[in-house]
Amino acid sequence: MNMVPGCPFPGRSDIYQLIFGSGPQIEMRVLFIFAAILLLSGSLWLLAVRLSSSSLRGLGWLSGAAALSGGGLFLSACYGPLPLILSVVLAGELKLLSNVLIELSLIELLENEARIPKFNLAIVALSMLALPFVTYEHADYRLRATFLSAMMLAQISRNAWLLWSLKKLHLRHVLRFTLVGMFLSAVFQAVKIVIMVHYWVPRSPLTGNWYDNISLFCYLLCSLWVISGFFWLTTLQLTSKLENMAGTDPLTRLANRRVFREWMQREHLRSLRTGVPFSLLIVDLDHFKRVNDTMGHNAGDEVIRVCVERMQDSVRGIDVLGRWGGEEFVALLPRATVDAAELVAERIRRNIEEPIKLKVRGEEKLCRITVSLGITSYRGGEDTIEDMFDRADRALYAAKEAGRNCILTAA
Repeated sequence: MNMVPGCPFPGRSDIYQLIFGSGPQIEMRVLFIFAAILLLSGSLWLLAVRLSSSSLRGLGWLSGAAALSGGGLFLSACYGPLPLILSVVLAGELKLLSNVLIELSLIELLENEARIPKFNLAIVALSMLALPFVTYEHADYRLRATFLSAMMLAQISRNAWLLWSLKKLHLRHVLRFTLVGMFLSAVFQAVKIVIMVHYWVPRSPLTGNWYDNISLFCYLLCSLWVISGFFWLTTLQLTSKLENMAGTDPLTRLANRRVFREWMQREHLRSLRTGVPFSLLIVDLDHFKRVNDTMGHNAGDEVIRVCVERMQDSVRGIDVLGRWGGEEFVALLPRATVDAAELVAERIRRNIEEPIKLKVRGEEKLCRITVSLGITSYRGGEDTIEDMFDRADRALYAAKEAGRNCILTAA
């Protein structure tokens, strides 16, 4: 029977030789250098995009990760001409450090607090101690390659777990795309470990065979997949942030007029289909100009922020608050009848009339402010959003004429 030393499949030595047999080294060097150039070019492109806009968070670290991966492949391509400390040890460390930068990219992109990637850095520290040993003292290519793949698998799993822990519905598609890339990368490293532990492998990273070719292709594919996913995630986060900024009031973070009208239109259509009523409140701070005139505009802004917090504490979880302009606010109360809206309005009135502590020119002062509210509810049929705003507005002005700090309803 034709056998190849180390082949675990009797009678299949030809196939085994084809997959794991030696080939021209120059081909593997060219492939490694091509992959390195591709990753380094991607790194420069990511860096250029990042420098063009400071709002694209995470791309700087991602550019560094691509550069380290490309640098590691380039050093691996120089196995032989360069000493082992560069072509093996440093090349492996650069690949592991790239996963550290990927975690830093993830932290910067999706979290507000600064955090040190302790786990990934611990993996790098461990490899700095172990990789020179298995390279020089043990001098076993199989052990060296298995150790490096195990370290990569641990880092990829850690980064994938961090990404999986995010619960953001508006990012679900891009998160799934990126997680698939990380999963494939982890599977690739796990398969490499199994092959290297149970089957014969070349004694050099540049032997050149189908196994090495497929290995390099899978590594490059997974790297580009994850980089593409992170780039998509970055741009989607920026788009979401810009949309949020365009739809919210900068002082109170409440919905602005445009967004609030959109909420009203959606609720109006729902009521047309289901017949379930909804209500609208318009809230106006009484004599707010006096606060600005006597305490200053900074104190006025603080009063508005406190009043908004108290309004948010007064409404239900499904209600939508918006800033209509100046000291005037609006509230959409889905599935609320007039009676339910009056209860919410009374909670708002009572909470806001509580004194507010302010610091004015270094001194603590109490500010007492009240609100007037106008209420209306959807009448069904041909009742429009504009009709509701008009009724609520007239009820509000009637409340002001009645002495302020009160609620009037235009049912």
